[in-house]
Amino acid sequence: MKIRAISCALALLLAATVPVIAAAQPTQRGARVSLVKPEALKAAISPKGYTILLITSPDPKCTYCVGQSQFFDKFAATYQGNAKLLDVQWAPWRPFPPDEYFPRPEGFIPVWQAFKNGEFIGQKDGRITDQSVLATFVDDATNDRLPTPKPYKPPTKTADPSPQPNQVSAPALTPQEAQALASMVRRDLAQAALQRCSKALPGASAQFNQALATYEQRHKADIEWGTRLLITRTGKSAAQEMNPIVSQQMKRLQAQAPMKSVTLESCGQLADAVAKD
Repeated sequence: MKIRAISCALALLLAATVPVIAAAQPTQRGARVSLVKPEALKAAISPKGYTILLITSPDPKCTYCVGQSQFFDKFAATYQGNAKLLDVQWAPWRPFPPDEYFPRPEGFIPVWQAFKNGEFIGQKDGRITDQSVLATFVDDATNDRLPTPKPYKPPTKTADPSPQPNQVSAPALTPQEAQALASMVRRDLAQAALQRCSKALPGASAQFNQALATYEQRHKADIEWGTRLLITRTGKSAAQEMNPIVSQQMKRLQAQAPMKSVTLESCGQLADAVAKD
């Protein structure tokens, strides 16, 4: 699977086809992490020893990417090992740089990848928010404890078919598929709102994070299914399918927890509604 972001539903509706803006010149960030351009990534991975790579984006529309570079810096500040730490990113997060830039172009962003002597040895998909989780991944990588990755098979490139005037659209969503997408959209909307609450009310952030975690655990299967549907159902018709789902979930969340302003009361009401759903 190519590197693709776990899409926020709102970002899907707002994303436009725009040129890739290259990342800044390679720089040393903090004490240890080096920021590299996508096109310079392969050369930056150490041919000897271990390399830990974060692939992410500074684009706020990639909600799962927000803060991951700073999180990596925090890890690097106390890291005592010898692995080379790299961060590669681009904006906007859609479209993506060519797959040829990446030694192992698969998974979702953000994604954490590990290399030994320049060879890919494993990865961890998704956003990490616990320093101990990242520390365990790095420790396992640098002590050769990661599971042996499956051989990578690059997708076969074929010529784009000629446009067909009567091209058949994707099959209509089943009720189960619509429910899975709704669960994913509600999670994305709740996450964005609760992040604003946590930023304004840091003392209550644990309550907000727990509410979201409770919802994600309860609806894990639907959220994962919805994410796969969002990635695989492409084209204008698929985007049109999302409009009523997003609108419905926005109205539902606002009805359950009206937030005219970010206060402890309104954020608490939102957290309760999300946790009980």
